[in-house]
Amino acid sequence: MSGYPLFPSNLVSLPVIWRMPENDAAGMVSVVTIWARTCSNTIPLESGKLWLLTWKNCMPAEFWEILDLSALMFGAAILLSLWRNRMKAHKPEITNVQVLLAISLISLLFWLWVLPDYRFAGAAFWLLFLSCLLLLMNQISTFFTQITNLKYLLLQA
Repeated sequence: MSGYPLFPSNLVSLPVIWRMPENDAAGMVSVVTIWARTCSNTIPLESGKLWLLTWKNCMPAEFWEILDLSALMFGAAILLSLWRNRMKAHKPEITNVQVLLAISLISLLFWLWVLPDYRFAGAAFWLLFLSCLLLLMNQISTFFTQITNLKYLLLQA
């Protein structure tokens, strides 16, 4: 209980009596951020975007596997959508999958900006993976629905 709902970020503070003093919170945020971006307490934090190279090398393989699979499914969903538009095929219904995808991307961007340590990401990566999977399934399901409807019409004739 630090008095900061997004701790280790001190962007938002609550007016409660147990709130950590701002100087102490800022110091704690600095230490945790340096650790998350360098994976060490002995490597100095590079300014700008150079810390991304150090950070990239210390992330576990599972992190990259989830991101690769998510990107693959997202790309396949985009290609199916473009193919549908070109063929003037039936478009899938608008669902809340896009909202779920936006929420997961926003949470991952916040994570990357504030505290990019894998253990602090929580379910954000799985949410991204699942929203990309649902987006792809939404594109595929309307294709199979169309084929099923065509078979049903042929059987009726």
